[in-house]
Amino acid sequence: MPFLYEKIDTLREVGVSKELVQYIPDNLNPNFELRPYQISAFENFITYFENDKLCQKPTQTLFHMATGSGKTLIMAGLMLYLYKQGYRNFLFFVNLSNIVQKTKENFLNSLSSKYLFADEITIDGEKIKIKEVVLAVPPMGLCFARESTTCTTIDINNRIVQHDINNCLSQLRKIKFNETTRVVDVIPYKYVLNNNETLYEPPLGKISSQLTVHASIYGLENKLVDGYIKACTDASLNVRQVVISPLAASMYLPKNERIPSAYYLLNIGAKISILTLINRGLIVQNACFNFGGDKITQSLSDKLRLSFKDAKMLKEKYGMDIEPSFKCPVFEKYSIRDISSVIQEAIDPLISSIGNKINAWSSLDHTINPIILTGGGSKLYGLKSLIEQKVQGIQVLDFNPYSFGARDKSFQNCLGMISYADKYLSKKDEDSYIKTSVSRVGNEKAKNSKGNTTSYRIEEEL
Repeated sequence: MPFLYEKIDTLREVGVSKELVQYIPDNLNPNFELRPYQISAFENFITYFENDKLCQKPTQTLFHMATGSGKTLIMAGLMLYLYKQGYRNFLFFVNLSNIVQKTKENFLNSLSSKYLFADEITIDGEKIKIKEVVLAVPPMGLCFARESTTCTTIDINNRIVQHDINNCLSQLRKIKFNETTRVVDVIPYKYVLNNNETLYEPPLGKISSQLTVHASIYGLENKLVDGYIKACTDASLNVRQVVISPLAASMYLPKNERIPSAYYLLNIGAKISILTLINRGLIVQNACFNFGGDKITQSLSDKLRLSFKDAKMLKEKYGMDIEPSFKCPVFEKYSIRDISSVIQEAIDPLISSIGNKINAWSSLDHTINPIILTGGGSKLYGLKSLIEQKVQGIQVLDFNPYSFGARDKSFQNCLGMISYADKYLSKKDEDSYIKTSVSRVGNEKAKNSKGNTTSYRIEEEL
């Protein structure tokens, strides 16, 4: 029985084989000129794939090529061809983690000298993006559990290596919340060796025949995650990791010495507001409110009969100045006092709910922690003073990031994600990447799972 390549050679001899389609070389890195045998490899695959009598289902092909002959470039070209045929997901199986990193450089890092694609990929007039992203997720519909697992260390001398930690985390990722919820992230916070020594940083290099890892496990509803995975896929985005937004912010905040180990993080966004109790980098309590900066703007627009654009401008420019020294009209017939009064009336229900929530939480441990403001909406002038006035005994820390080029509260989560990626993603094996998504819509209350589990929802319609 002839080999497949012999059958294709026969088709080539009689002039019925397929030629290389131009969009393949057009969308590959021009620094890598295709060699004759690579062109033949593409033509062989296209001939096979498009011939119903040759192509078997499921389709499996083997490229027999020597080291250094450009196998990875063939892979890139075939991805372009298969994308054109409607395929969108490409899975790589490798046996070494360093090959994963090299593959990521070849396919994702456009700044790398070994990047295989053109600067712009265009197929049928459509620009195709190949990107890998990390997304911050508001904790709506979030449930979490704290669990632990123990694994035997793999080193012959029982010296703990990163792979031991990854083995434990892989086991924790298999925990089931319920049929409608999936694990999206696992954050380790404690490590225990077999001599009961407890550490709070990865015990790399320590000697132990076993390793126990304690971690917080975060989950979101499948329906929510699947919907946003599709949205990201449609936008040609590959989501490498989801990060719970308060955790992202909490990873950047400790860089400032003013920040205590326990605090309430108040994030006022455009549509929702999130109050989270953080203690030593972990979520302890959380509440989401269906109130954001847009409601303040809409209230100004309705009550002062202004366009939404003008109302937003006044909100950002003047905020809440309850005792303004300048009492003349500042916009049309309206004074700063008029603007401030409408804003305060709009935001009072949120501050009242925040106060009630803090009182309920503090009654559990008789501790009132400071509030740290984050998010674009927290830049509202006068917000700090109003919260301290309305919520008894509370201190508000008005913290601005100090990173060059990002000295703004709205960059807090982004800076936290950079810290997250540096701490966790660089140490994960390829089998630990989780594809998930971002949400700003409410959920029904998630069911509790076994263990120490808490569910979150939007607390109030404000």
